[in-house]
Amino acid sequence: MYNYLLKPFIKVFKFKGRSSLKEFWFFILINFLISLILVLTKKYHGIDKIDIYYRYLYIIPLISLGFRRIQDTGKSGFLFLIPFVNIILSALPGEDSKNKYGKPTEE
Repeated sequence: MYNYLLKPFIKVFKFKGRSSLKEFWFFILINFLISLILVLTKKYHGIDKIDIYYRYLYIIPLISLGFRRIQDTGKSGFLFLIPFVNIILSALPGEDSKNKYGKPTEE
């Protein structure tokens, strides 16, 4: 499970290639839970701005992972920058064969 959290941070500036559906949505889920914990920590313990710093920390890995996720479906990664289109395209299954963005990722 930690692989789904660490892999996007390791490939933070790699916008080419492909990422699996599972890798993308686990990253979203894990970061949502971490953000929720940080917000609750802020609310009940008075630790200020920790959740904002974490959001700044994971925004670039999220964008690069989103680009790779959209490319896994065979479309241009720049479509990830369009609101609502990115959610729809991120939910599509990836292509099983090699497309112009590379080979499918291995789990």
